[in-house]
Amino acid sequence: MADTPTLLDQWISKAKNHPAIAVICFAVLVLAGVGSFTDSLKSIYEVIRPVVPTPPAPLPKPQPPALVSRVNFKESFELKERDTYIGEHEVMVRVLEIRDMSYMGKGLEADVGVSAHGQEAYFEAVTKGKIYDLSRSDCDRLKVVIKDIQIIIPNGMTWADLYKIGPGAEALIRRKVIGTVTGKCEE
Repeated sequence: MADTPTLLDQWISKAKNHPAIAVICFAVLVLAGVGSFTDSLKSIYEVIRPVVPTPPAPLPKPQPPALVSRVNFKESFELKERDTYIGEHEVMVRVLEIRDMSYMGKGLEADVGVSAHGQEAYFEAVTKGKIYDLSRSDCDRLKVVIKDIQIIIPNGMTWADLYKIGPGAEALIRRKVIGTVTGKCEE
């Protein structure tokens, strides 16, 4: 029995012998070869070409320092017990307790803490006239002055009257610390 070619074999044989398909296949092979050849030439050129360093980008010209103005300021505060004042320039003053220490010869006294940065401060017992000199890089001559410490009882009452009332009399008594914050800070 003779081998008869299948239908698929017949189509492949016709395609191989068709002149247009042969030209297309030949053109594809030539283009692939040329592309490969140019890539090889580019690789060789990259290896042998002289390396010319690129100059670095010029550095920006230094800017003159900004002129910073410092402005004098004075702020007043009046604080009750357990009250905090934070000024426009972030100076903090805090009062914990105000008490009468006359029986010890000290007069009125308050536990006051100050900070140049608006943060919690260490507290100390102070009397009227205490001056705190604070330091901060953006300010000069930063000061907190305790001008007065007051304990005020209602008009017409005496300490004896308040003592008779008992612990409830505490609600009638007003205590306050009055002071100022001064300095020269950047604006």
